[in-house]
Amino acid sequence: MTNFIDDEEGSETVRYFNGYMQLAFAFALLLLVSALSGCASISTTPPVTVDADKKWALLPFSNLSRTPKIEGQLAELVQTALRSRGVSRIDVFQEDGKGGLRSLFDDSAQFRVAAKWAQDRDQDYTLSGSIHEWQYRSGTEREPTVGLTLKLIDVRSRQVIWQGNASKTGTGFIKLSSIANELVNDLLDQISIVTIN
Repeated sequence: MTNFIDDEEGSETVRYFNGYMQLAFAFALLLLVSALSGCASISTTPPVTVDADKKWALLPFSNLSRTPKIEGQLAELVQTALRSRGVSRIDVFQEDGKGGLRSLFDDSAQFRVAAKWAQDRDQDYTLSGSIHEWQYRSGTEREPTVGLTLKLIDVRSRQVIWQGNASKTGTGFIKLSSIANELVNDLLDQISIVTIN
């Protein structure tokens, strides 16, 4: 077998080419990761530490987006994320119709009914929030875009102990629910959920 690169100059050329290819590959990988991650922003109040063994109530989410009936999907994502962090005592508020028509169409009236429900059931924390955006943007790319706010309230003091909002735009081949799941986890990562004995 003939060795075409038998001098030092040829060997140096191969090393240069291999180095160039590694650099080009690293740059291409960086571009791919950037494209897959999309554009995201997050803003929260200072982190808090809360007890995973306490009783948590998941209250209704306000849907401020143009996409109807997605509150249930977000509630499931939040509930799963809480359980994965060790929270096992979660009650989910279900509208029973006793709030009348006003509570069906007025988010603040529904929230008051839900907050009273949590207090009557002796819950320790309530988690609620709002959906600001949940859509595929128009155009050829059809980028998924999600914007959320989560709010953690200490039921006894009725104080908001933590709040955060986040938004993210992904690439055209990522599902909305995947973006929402990422945002929920990014937000809940700002809360230290531990077992306090």
